[in-house]
Amino acid sequence: MIKVTGFENQKVAILGLGRTGSSAALALKSGNAQVFSWDDKIDARLQAETHGVPIFDLAALEWDQISVLLLSPGIAASHPYAVKASQAGVPIICDIELLVRTHQGSNFIGVTGTNGKSTTTWLIFHLLKASNHQVEVGGNIGKAALDLKALGKNETYVLELSSYQLERIFTPFLKTVVLLNITPDHLERHGDMSGYVRAKKRIFELQRGGQNVVIGVDDEECLSLYHKLLEKKTHVIVPVSIKTRVPKGVYVLDGILIDDREGKAERILNLKTLHALPGSHNWQNIAAAYATVCFEGVSKEQFIEALQTFQNLPHRLQEVAVIDGIHFINDSKATNSDATAKALACYNEDIFWILGGRAKDNGLDGLEQYFPRIQQAFLIGEAESQFAKLLDGKVSYLRCHNLSTAVQEAYFKAVSYEKRPVYILLSPACASWDQFKDFEHRGEVFKALVSRLPRKLSIS
Repeated sequence: MIKVTGFENQKVAILGLGRTGSSAALALKSGNAQVFSWDDKIDARLQAETHGVPIFDLAALEWDQISVLLLSPGIAASHPYAVKASQAGVPIICDIELLVRTHQGSNFIGVTGTNGKSTTTWLIFHLLKASNHQVEVGGNIGKAALDLKALGKNETYVLELSSYQLERIFTPFLKTVVLLNITPDHLERHGDMSGYVRAKKRIFELQRGGQNVVIGVDDEECLSLYHKLLEKKTHVIVPVSIKTRVPKGVYVLDGILIDDREGKAERILNLKTLHALPGSHNWQNIAAAYATVCFEGVSKEQFIEALQTFQNLPHRLQEVAVIDGIHFINDSKATNSDATAKALACYNEDIFWILGGRAKDNGLDGLEQYFPRIQQAFLIGEAESQFAKLLDGKVSYLRCHNLSTAVQEAYFKAVSYEKRPVYILLSPACASWDQFKDFEHRGEVFKALVSRLPRKLSIS
């Protein structure tokens, strides 16, 4: 745990006692701050209290005496306590802000985007660590930021940064920014697409020092931002594409990673040979990671060697079991249709698709082209009725209500299906909060359900 300094004897309020809130409370407490922590859920309060987190009902706070309010990422600024803090002029921050203030001398790489940011963050971390850099990884991935190891001057934190977190960081700290893509997501939180884009753009306001930028240019929003950055002439920019050649950039053509940063169009690696990172969407992740670690002095040879030992994160196209030619794929991280499109694109046909949860505004937009690959869909959660209407007459589907039933029904159908291999794909295209704590919980439940399936199932 990192000891947060700079708040000695100051009063700090914390709302939300999940992974980040509890971690921040203990880190501030160790730095002699006066901590007032609360969660609307009694179970979360009781669990946090057992770990030494001080519990205090924020309804009784005198907000004009509070230095900052730390909100957990999932809590909106419209929460009544957040509104009271804003009215009193109290800054609303996240745990990344505390990490930054405490470790001003460290090197920070920030990764954001709608899709692919977790894989890219983890890949950058792996490549740097394999190349003997002192490096930690966290933020919106893995450990809470304040549970990371304290690093020294010029040692590197690689942080995944969500749009929620970017809105609550105020101290410039990033040497290198990675922006992968921007497509519609979290619109219920940000109001509309312009609000979402504005939140993502904040990552550039948080730069200091080197002003390095790696940016995907395959979507309109990022391409527009790329041209605006070029006009400023204040950044060292590497554009990334998997669709076309980009001068002075890193791109992928027919699966070949090409480095044109110096105008030489050097062929680096055939990405089709990488089984740990399936699908063309991962080519963007690899290209962005390559460009990023080049800024840190990693050589082409080090990159290629380290890439061979990379293992993808759980819940991202993770093969969790194979039973009699039936492959069970955990893609619980796919919380919107764009992410699910990338999963469906990885398998040519014979997909038994489990989807549903709390639907995003874009529903199943963009997935129609993959419907011929799907043998049957198994619907769960709040979006069940909505998705049934969207699939009606296009894809055979079964209403399963919950994940347990969906796994059992999909397995039964797959066993009786005559072709092999076949894929049972959990790629929900939805948030998980209707039935699960988060996408990780949903993925772990899927894995547990698969592990309990009979290895032999006779069909009469």
